Amino acid sequence: MKEAGSKYFQSIALHFFKHRGAPFFLSSKEIDYIARWKEMEIPLHVVLEGIERSIEIYKRKPGRKAKIQSLAFCDLQVLKAFEQERERKVGHKKRIVERHEKRDRAKAEVERFLGKIPHQVSYLQEAYSLAQKVLSQSHFDEEKLERIEGKIEELLWKNSLDEE
Repeated sequence: MKEAGSKYFQSIALHFFKHRGAPFFLSSKEIDYIARWKEMEIPLHVVLEGIERSIEIYKRKPGRKAKIQSLAFCDLQVLKAFEQERERKVGHKKRIVERHEKRDRAKAEVERFLGKIPHQVSYLQEAYSLAQKVLSQSHFDEEKLERIEGKIEELLWKNSLDEE
């Protein structure tokens, strides 16, 4: 079992290094992301798919010449890929989710994050608190949530560049 865990970490690291290039080591923050994905039982192929999506999204933004420097930027896409993988496995057809079910699930995830927010990303607390407030409304604004998501991505980019 230990060997399988080691292969999981190594495969993700090698895949990420292939795109990022040097430096060829992971920060403790990046190792924490991989450990969390493993703990969530996200399959290796799904993590790699999420990393690929993150890179493609990053490349599409105008004026971006540098490479993704941290796995922190891949986390959102890894989680989205995992959700899609789970949906694909349920009866092999996508279940139509009611709007309130989506809201409740998102609200629960936001609350869980806020309850265990790591100090390394405490700068996200304000944005997640705002998302929690929006999700608590009976008629929430999806566009506002998308703007908050964009702000969170912006904060992740800004703070990862500051750390390097």
